[in-house]
Amino acid sequence: MKTKIENIIVPFDSDEVSMAAANYAIALAKKEQAKVVLFYVIEHPTEDTFSSMGVSGMPSFEGNIYIEKLIEKTEERMMKFINAHNEVEIKWHIKIGHPYDSLTEIISHEKCDLLVMGTHEAKNGNHGFIQSHTEKIVNHSVAPVIVMREAKDFLNCKSILLATDFRDLNAYFMNRVIAMQKLTGARLKVVKVNTPTYFKTTDEDEAQYHDFKNQFELPDHDFQIFNDYEAEEGIVKVAKAHKVDLIMVGNHRRSGIHRLLLHNTVENLIRQIDIPVWTWRLGLND
Repeated sequence: MKTKIENIIVPFDSDEVSMAAANYAIALAKKEQAKVVLFYVIEHPTEDTFSSMGVSGMPSFEGNIYIEKLIEKTEERMMKFINAHNEVEIKWHIKIGHPYDSLTEIISHEKCDLLVMGTHEAKNGNHGFIQSHTEKIVNHSVAPVIVMREAKDFLNCKSILLATDFRDLNAYFMNRVIAMQKLTGARLKVVKVNTPTYFKTTDEDEAQYHDFKNQFELPDHDFQIFNDYEAEEGIVKVAKAHKVDLIMVGNHRRSGIHRLLLHNTVENLIRQIDIPVWTWRLGLND
């Protein structure tokens, strides 16, 4: 099963969080000798695509100066970034369409192994971009996703926190986790957060942990059981206390009434933490 990262996609813009994600991806690509694909979506009712390394099949935008200028400025920003990082192979795409649908298409087209994306902090109770795009992508992406809210240096990743309740973990998922730990050389810390909803005794947790450790042959690591009212609250507290550089957590996909009753830990974690969060849907590639 493939664990090497060969293709990294970055939703790209000129804002700070987008640039932070792009720089993080570049550093990771250097380490893994991977290719980076920058991707920008212009929301527009047409679905015509601008191909990488130039524009092809360009629709007629006569009279639409705004779209033409936006494409021109976006190309300039992308080329400036690419020219500043010529030690890594970088492609780029500009697409007109719906952001989520367009990103889903490019993930499949480029055989994406990892998606690195910046996200904005929610303000005034409005989740904005987080709710409309990032969270949807996190819940449905067939590739692992790293979400970040501020600039971080991948090469300085010294400590990784794997947050798990031991449910639904499989070899494919865990091999991705172990591969990332080996790539960074970071110390791995495994944490199980007990909550009133999913409470287990210490003996039960430790028994699950030993089964988990033996099943997946984890590298040298630390293990901690932490109690809190909500899983994401406990993860945040442990991550900050131990000054971890990357949080890795499986995403239990929920929908409908289950999503209302049992909120999504990963979504809430992304809203609360400034540390990059690596996540992937559990149950894929079983």
